[in-house]
Amino acid sequence: MGAAHAQPLAGTRAVRLHSQDGSTLLLGTVQFTPQADGRSAFALQLDHAVFKDFFLSMKEFKCV
Repeated sequence: MGAAHAQPLAGTRAVRLHSQDGSTLLLGTVQFTPQADGRSAFALQLDHAVFKDFFLSMKEFKCV
């Protein structure tokens, strides 16, 4: 039996955080672009305004 092939990813999709209390937070978007070899490239664009800076062991981390 031959291998199954899915269509390449294309277009822009939202990246959302769904919390336990049912709320949703938009973190950014991801843009998928089909490539000639059948794969898809992607570019992630985060909304840095929704993140806060935290320092753990003297190292900065971005957290929601």
